[in-house]
Amino acid sequence: MPKLPRAVKSVIGAISILIIFELLIFRVWSFTGFGIMAFILLIGFFVWIEKKALLKREVLIKIILPLILLASTVAFIFFEANIYFIQLVIILSSFCFYLFFSRLNFPLSKEDSVIVTYYWLDLIAFLAAFLSFLFVLNLLFIKDLPIWFLMILVTLISYLIFAYVLWARSKEGRIVPLFSSLFALILLESFLVMSFWNVDPVPKSLLMVIVLYFYLGVLDLKLRGSLTGRKIIEYLLTSIIAALLVIITIRW
Repeated sequence: MPKLPRAVKSVIGAISILIIFELLIFRVWSFTGFGIMAFILLIGFFVWIEKKALLKREVLIKIILPLILLASTVAFIFFEANIYFIQLVIILSSFCFYLFFSRLNFPLSKEDSVIVTYYWLDLIAFLAAFLSFLFVLNLLFIKDLPIWFLMILVTLISYLIFAYVLWARSKEGRIVPLFSSLFALILLESFLVMSFWNVDPVPKSLLMVIVLYFYLGVLDLKLRGSLTGRKIIEYLLTSIIAALLVIITIRW
């Protein structure tokens, strides 16, 4: 039997996860049961496509971001009532899983990592961050969980996402925990500000992702050695315009 190309395997994996998401929406069976099945499917397809033992350190690190995306998508389906919004998110999330499955040959060498763009990885990171922050904000305003617990969640999620992005860019040593801790604290401060703002959690989560976009973009420029004042201003202006668009659309 001929071996399936990685692209075909990636499509099969992404569609299978999309089907599980659809079944979760309509509560065809136990929500918890389908949620567990989604995690099993993700790990199974990952091992099938990666062709490496799951318990290796590099493999365990590589699956962290997809696991965050999967968990946050399942939580989004649980909390969100707008069916059209849910469909948009699960389609985008499934597309991100396809991108991940089809691009498993990372981290690259340090030399190649500097010249390669990681737009696909940043897209996954932004979506995972948006859904994760939205989940935490929903816990705050719907479940009324203690703020200290949610602060720990935001810090942990932010740290893991930043550390993953740096690791995928072949960055090692003290730079990873240093920058990851710094940016996690910045996002924690953003969360604390948002927690006092009595509006819908979606725009607040988007604003936190815009903060992530700005600092991640500047960090990427720094790591590539192409950080200039002009490029910082470009990222800053883009972030400000995006934030204004989000604020304008808020229902006060």
